Amino acid sequence: MNRVLRLVTLAALTTPAPLMTACAGLDTGNAEVSTVQLALSAAPSPILDASGATFGVTAARATVRHVDLYLPAGTDCTAVPGLVTGGADYTVACDGDKIRARGPWTIDLLTGVATPALPTVPVVAGTYRRVDVRFDPGADDLTLVIEGATTVSGASTPYRLALDFTDEIRFEGTTFVASPDVVAKALLVLDPATWFAQIPLTQCAADGDLEREDGVLLIEDGKGACDKIEDQIVGAIGGSGRLEDEHDDD
Repeated sequence: MNRVLRLVTLAALTTPAPLMTACAGLDTGNAEVSTVQLALSAAPSPILDASGATFGVTAARATVRHVDLYLPAGTDCTAVPGLVTGGADYTVACDGDKIRARGPWTIDLLTGVATPALPTVPVVAGTYRRVDVRFDPGADDLTLVIEGATTVSGASTPYRLALDFTDEIRFEGTTFVASPDVVAKALLVLDPATWFAQIPLTQCAADGDLEREDGVLLIEDGKGACDKIEDQIVGAIGGSGRLEDEHDDD
């Protein structure tokens, strides 16, 4: 199955009064407060290389170090003094003009399952325009792994992309509003359809410019036109994030 890897972060359930008891010690002053549930999901979309060859995805995972939710314009942490919460596997704190949820988490980008589970965090009600996500290597020293199959010289060929990099990816675009009596979902979308678009991967494979291991095509620096593809892919990943909006009225 071909996928667009969609980071559905921040399903904001606005709950002004109950949150005060859920987040003991949170002094909100006069600010209205909403609840944000961090989550992940994926949506179908073709992934193509420069020749138009399709790369199906059967497994995909990434390691996220932290998520920064930038506060509405004109708002800073003085609106929510004492915003410090957390659990055994994460912390949440306000820092200047943003709320940071710190992990790390390993994310299955196809099933949406995070290990450990992503937290629910309080936010200030208002309009949000930007979210930054830091990707870092995990326990296996890899940041992103994608596996699937493509067609090389008429034959179905399994492939594996395994990258170790650190990058802070900004998600901007459509704004979303956290307000009373509305369920707001801000979708952080990583679009891998653009990651291979400038690289002739299947041609490199046919020409023998990419290595194989036990029959699996390794998408990593090779020879010829594919000698520096890892930097190209990481650069494309960094520019592929966008912020979308989705509302479900109660």
